[in-house]
Amino acid sequence: MSEIYDLKRENDLLRKQVDWLLAQLKLSKKRRFGASSEKSEYDLDRLNLFDGAETAADMKVREPELVEIKKHYRNRTHLLTDKVPDDLPVEAIRHELPESEQICPDCGEKLRVIGHETREEAVLIPAG
Repeated sequence: MSEIYDLKRENDLLRKQVDWLLAQLKLSKKRRFGASSEKSEYDLDRLNLFDGAETAADMKVREPELVEIKKHYRNRTHLLTDKVPDDLPVEAIRHELPESEQICPDCGEKLRVIGHETREEAVLIPAG
């Protein structure tokens, strides 16, 4: 009989621990994702996008004159270094589908080339 009493007491203790842990989890989620108690010093309903300088400005004062600034150009050194020298041999590689795959699976028409890409690349072969 005392064994049943001990098990019931342990069961009650474990239930209380589970309830406490669930309350802590709920509190943690509320603190993390809930509304903050911090309030803004500004009234968001009456907040104006403009600072009111237009209404307080003196309309008799002349606008400042605009000054044009000369353009400047940068050196484009990367374009010169990215080009492959003209004296190197050129190899053209074309990737084409076999005739059996050049048919559209939807309409059965023969596929045609819409566009192509060109790329220049220097292959470096180490001495060895």
